[in-house]
Amino acid sequence: MNLESAAEPSREELIALVVALQARIAELERRLGLNSSTSGKPPSSDGLKKPARVTSLRERSGKKSGGQKGHKGETLRQVAVADDVVNHYPSACATCGAGLDAQTSVGHSARQVFDLPEPQPLVVTEHRAHDCQCVACGTTTRGSFPDGVNAPVQYGARIRSFVVYLLHHQLLPEDRLVELMADLFGVKLAAATIASMSRACAECLRGFTEAVRDLVAGAPVKHMDETGFRIAGKTQWLHVASTALLTFYLAEGLAFHETQAPLVQATTKAGGKRRGRVPRRTGHNLLLRLATRKQDTLRFLHNPAVPFTNNQAERDGRMMKLRQKISGGFRSLEGAIDFATIRSFLSTARKQGWNIIDALTRDPANLAKSLRFS
Repeated sequence: MNLESAAEPSREELIALVVALQARIAELERRLGLNSSTSGKPPSSDGLKKPARVTSLRERSGKKSGGQKGHKGETLRQVAVADDVVNHYPSACATCGAGLDAQTSVGHSARQVFDLPEPQPLVVTEHRAHDCQCVACGTTTRGSFPDGVNAPVQYGARIRSFVVYLLHHQLLPEDRLVELMADLFGVKLAAATIASMSRACAECLRGFTEAVRDLVAGAPVKHMDETGFRIAGKTQWLHVASTALLTFYLAEGLAFHETQAPLVQATTKAGGKRRGRVPRRTGHNLLLRLATRKQDTLRFLHNPAVPFTNNQAERDGRMMKLRQKISGGFRSLEGAIDFATIRSFLSTARKQGWNIIDALTRDPANLAKSLRFS
C-alpha cells in the first residue's frame, strides 16, 4: 500500500477545502472594500485611498442657492453713533479751484469701517486692606480682602476664564496659547501657569458637573456613548451622557463590553471540527439584531420623545476626539478627569445659550441652580 496516496485528501475533502477558501477570500475582499462611506470606520482610516464623492446625497429642492425669502440675515449695518469720526474735506473746488475747508461744508456722505481695537495692556487693580485704629480703645483692625484675592500678585478671573476658554473650548495647545497671549495682550504666561489655571477651574466646577450628572441621570430620555481615550499611554474609555440641554463626560470607569463575562472558547469534536454555530457575516448579524430588538429599534415610531438616532451623544463626543487628535493623549488620569469636567461645563453652557467667558467668571453654584433641563 502506498502511504503517500493514503495521506492524500479525498475528493470530498478537497471540495470542502475549496469552498472554505472561497468563503475566506470573499470575506477578506469584503473587508478590503470597506471604507468610511460603506461601514462604521472613521474617515481618518481611509488614508490616501479616500473615495471621491462624485454626487451629492441631497436631492434638488428647486430653490436658488443662498438665503431664502424670509430668512433673517446677519448683514453688517451702519450704527447710529460711531465710536470715532474722521472728517475728510476737499482741498479745492472742482470747478474754479477756490480753497475749501470745514466752514464751507453743506453735507456729507458716511461710510463706516468695523475693526478690532488695538490690543491693550492688562489693567492692574491694587487692593489695599487698611489698618484702622479705634479711637475708643486703641485696637488696630485690618480690613478684609475680597474673595479670590489671595496673593500679593495674581491674575484676575477674566484672564483665567479667557485662558480656559482657548485651552479647552477652542482646543489650542499650551505652547500656541502662550504665543497668542503674548501677541495680543503682551502677557508672558508660562505653560505651568496655564496648567495651574486649568486645575483650579476644574476643581471649582466639580459641584456644577455633579449637578449636571444628576439631571442627565434623571432625564426620561438620554443619549449615551463611549469612545477610546489615550490616558497615561494606554487606551482608556470616555463616557458621554447627554440631552439637548446638558452634557456630562466621565473619563474613568470600564466600557460596557469590558464588564461582560468572557466568551467561552468553542470546543472541538473528535474529528477536529469546531462545535457551535457557524460564524455569521456582519450583515447577517445586523439583520438578526434588528429582528430580535424590533421594539427598541422602532421605539421612535411609538414614542415621540425618543429620537431616531443617537447623534446627540456622537456630536458631543466629537470635540473630545478632536482634542486628542490635536494634542495627543493625557499624561495622567487626573488631567483627563479635569478636561472632562471642564468640557462638561463648556458644552452645557453652549447648550444653555450662555456666554462662555462670562459664565466662567460667575459662581458655578448659582449657574447650577439656573440650569434648564427640558
